[in-house]
Amino acid sequence: MAYLSTHNLSVGYKHKGNVLTVLSDLNISLDKGCLTSLLGANGAGKSTLLRTITGVQDPLQGCVNLGDAELCRLTQRERSRLIGIVTTDRIMAGGLTVTELVSLGRQPHTGFWGRLSRTDKDRVREAMHDAGIEHKADCFVSQLSDGERQKAMIAKSLAQRTPIIILDEPTAFLDVASRFETMRLLHDLAHKHHKAVLLSSHDISLSLLLSDQLWIIDSERNFIAGGTEDLILNGTLNRMFRSQALSFSQEMGDFEMTLPTSHAVRLECTSAALSRCIANALMRNGIAIDASASTLIAADMQGDTYTIAVGEKRLGTIEELITTLKSYTSWT
Repeated sequence: MAYLSTHNLSVGYKHKGNVLTVLSDLNISLDKGCLTSLLGANGAGKSTLLRTITGVQDPLQGCVNLGDAELCRLTQRERSRLIGIVTTDRIMAGGLTVTELVSLGRQPHTGFWGRLSRTDKDRVREAMHDAGIEHKADCFVSQLSDGERQKAMIAKSLAQRTPIIILDEPTAFLDVASRFETMRLLHDLAHKHHKAVLLSSHDISLSLLLSDQLWIIDSERNFIAGGTEDLILNGTLNRMFRSQALSFSQEMGDFEMTLPTSHAVRLECTSAALSRCIANALMRNGIAIDASASTLIAADMQGDTYTIAVGEKRLGTIEELITTLKSYTSWT
């Protein structure tokens, strides 16, 4: 079921009679119970698209539909009951407690004076619980870490009780653990709470791991939408960036850096993990792996213990392997 859809949507800017079209003729949808990641290089048009489908910016042509209603025909209050928005902007709310901040999410449902009913207060507590921030309910926002602040903002959006949540780079500025926690939270909101969740992100690895759908803007500003694994396998991800230094590995499910090489070795290894680590160290030092190379590296790993040999020389670490290869005066 599509909570949000577009019809022949074009997005961009108008300035002094000039029109700059960023993306055109988009017919896309956000589905119930689905986590969708919007990926693309800086300047590709991700934020422009998000601003347009949330009603912050007018489309150049076409329309955005929320269920059976056109977005442009809805009042701001009606929109706020359908779409929850979380941005990367630093809010000036340091003097509010977490509970007070999350309570602001109930504004679309309260009366003119914004008084919270018992039901509203229950919704606020439920939102903090679902976002994993209830233990900070009485703390001031200024006392929160970046990850906790992001959870509070997501809780505020949850308190709105909207079927759609749209986030602009929710994992930006977060440490590794907070990025994983935030993405898992968004995954749970889609799958367990049956919301349509859309986020823009530069955290491609996590997006590929947890997203049901991808919206990709490639280096030519073509827009491609589809199932995550399908877009991995059909080569779409390789067209995201204009860079010869990057290539997408279907086997690894992530981008790899390509560096120039001056030498090559043959690698025989019994462990995929060890092979990956050796290959990375070799690549970083300008050494390629080639099945026809005469210099052989033999490696074996049992449990946490591994051995590496180059010819008759046995080595204890990958660092020693690189030092040995660098000492070669000639390669055969």
